[in-house]
Amino acid sequence: MPSVFPMQRLSVFLPSLLGSAAIALLLYSAVPLTQSDGDLFAHIAFGRDILHHGCSAPVSPAWGSAVLLAWLHALGGLPAIVCVVAVMAGLAHALVTHLLLRSGVAPLTALLGGVVSVALASSHWLARPHAATLLLLAILMLLLRGRDARTIRWLIPLFAIWANLHGGWTFGLMVLVSHTIGEVIAPRQQHSHRQRSTILIAVTGLACVATLATPYGIALQRTILHTLQDGALAATVTEYQPPALTSPVDVLFLLIALGALPILIATRAAWSPSTTLIVLLSIVVSLRASRNIALFAFTGWPLLVMQAARRHPTPSVPSVGNLTITQTVWWPGGLVAAGVLLLGAQGGQLWQREMLAVPIDATRFPVAAVDALQQAPPPGHVLTTWAWSGYVPYAWRGHQAWFDPLHFTPERMQQLGTLLTLRAGWRGLLDRAAIGTVLMPRRSALALALADDHAWDCWYHDRTATICRRRSAPDHL
Repeated sequence: MPSVFPMQRLSVFLPSLLGSAAIALLLYSAVPLTQSDGDLFAHIAFGRDILHHGCSAPVSPAWGSAVLLAWLHALGGLPAIVCVVAVMAGLAHALVTHLLLRSGVAPLTALLGGVVSVALASSHWLARPHAATLLLLAILMLLLRGRDARTIRWLIPLFAIWANLHGGWTFGLMVLVSHTIGEVIAPRQQHSHRQRSTILIAVTGLACVATLATPYGIALQRTILHTLQDGALAATVTEYQPPALTSPVDVLFLLIALGALPILIATRAAWSPSTTLIVLLSIVVSLRASRNIALFAFTGWPLLVMQAARRHPTPSVPSVGNLTITQTVWWPGGLVAAGVLLLGAQGGQLWQREMLAVPIDATRFPVAAVDALQQAPPPGHVLTTWAWSGYVPYAWRGHQAWFDPLHFTPERMQQLGTLLTLRAGWRGLLDRAAIGTVLMPRRSALALALADDHAWDCWYHDRTATICRRRSAPDHL
């Protein structure tokens, strides 16, 4: 008993410890966090448009996050966005660790489980709307595992908020439906169980209705359904493709997925239907697209740890297990909140001293090239890469590239692939698309092809980018 007591005391600090470590990791990785691709820049530019002109077509599942990102950027630039996303990550991982402890997992096992959760989610902790889904998933799992049936009523406002921040609410809804089905079919007939199942069914239905509380109404659901059915993304974007052995995170997930089978067999008598359904769901969606491994880190993985820990039961932690829902949500973030207050008090001074500066990587984005375009506005549309299409409207306010990385059709994506890879008919497509300027990496195939074309003039180049412009524009430009 004396050896257990210190571990129980230590467990109180584990969630905040892991959350703070996640915050430090993301703050240290500020440039990759914001510039792994051009999506953040595209969302900031889109958020600016919404703030100035309001929501309009086309439908955006992440319009609320775009507004938030644009507001944070106006408030404190990229450093403000980095700080907020880091705090979101810290709170999410603190909640995962707390969930493990509250379920009776030994402190050391909970710590290791939390560290693996950080590793699994690390590939998609980016300054993008997807970050909101990761945090809300952690909160969802905590609410579903709550002992008080009344706590699940918080799921209704949770999904109303979620539907305005990111399309990942669809996965959250699948988790909720899986949990509800599992609870209904569970072989327990106590009155309290039947009452909880009834509440779950009602809350699940109301949560579905709550997702309509967006500026787009039912059009949002139609758009997300169409996107999920579209195979063009999986064929074009790496993160939408199945896990591969080339990524350490993918390898870690695949090893865990293989190890899940022995755990399922060894503890099959203790598995609840809801737990089984959620674990299988999270594994299947992660096998479909590597970007979903981060979702597994907050759903299937914690449940696997809890189930594996049942083979070696340890004394539960009373000081953790008896907390109310209010304490459950807030106490793991105590150290996180303190860090936010510190940054808020000292943020201006730190940014002025450039201690939290987040410079745009001029080797990844055409910083000087876009400046040159602003000085000499080009004819027609500007064609550039997917990532740079998000940077152009960010750096050049009011100007949109030919390809919009947030709103596009399968046809437009196919056309972009034709132009960038010089597939048959690419020259005619340049004319039909009214493209008068091409902004490309220096050694790209399209830039090299246009350099030998007498109809085009490569009038600008630097170490990162080349700009080619038509010598004489067609009539329709």
